[in-house]
Amino acid sequence: MRAVSIYPPAAAPYALSPPVCPWCFIGKRRLEAAIRERGLGPKDVQTTWKPFFLDANSPKDSGIPIGVHLRQKYGAQAGARMAASLAAAGEENGIKFKEDRTVQNTIMSHRLVHLAGKQGKQDAVIEALFSGYFEQGAKLSSVDTLVRIAETAGISGDVRAYLESGEDEDVVMREAFDSARRLGITGVPFFVIARDGNKERLTLSGAQPVDVFDEAFDALK
Repeated sequence: MRAVSIYPPAAAPYALSPPVCPWCFIGKRRLEAAIRERGLGPKDVQTTWKPFFLDANSPKDSGIPIGVHLRQKYGAQAGARMAASLAAAGEENGIKFKEDRTVQNTIMSHRLVHLAGKQGKQDAVIEALFSGYFEQGAKLSSVDTLVRIAETAGISGDVRAYLESGEDEDVVMREAFDSARRLGITGVPFFVIARDGNKERLTLSGAQPVDVFDEAFDALK
């Protein structure tokens, strides 16, 4: 069994990846392509998604369109270049980014991913969060939106009560900051790749090309 931890969900990969990070969505697509090219599937590769906050103090929903945010943060020209680069990369990977999505807080969506992990359904929830936010402009800070995503992914239990309670918020926050500190992570996506029976782990930072994932998988054969 290979494992990927993605920080956004390796050979067993795990990943640090906030649901509002566009390059994390692209990195997910490239990882999936690398897995498919090897004729592997979910039974062969276990992906775990870990929390990471671009800004844990951001408002629930700022109402600020992402394009405006980029211009305010980086300047008009740099913001426009970043948006164009992202759109091109998205198109190459089958993603059509919705331009009027807004800057939002992701604590509740991270808690939903945490809950999904307890039920073995992280992949379905992560895909719905990414697609909902980036391609449909969904409000991931909305309990109603997250409940619908949970229902689609087959999450059991009273998800609305869970989200409204604040349960596991301290767990998610602690895991996010502890992981970032321990692994020295300053940007996402960040992938940790390992293989059952092999103590070696490889780390990849950024939405790497498919061939880079291939090389990482080969190195852990």
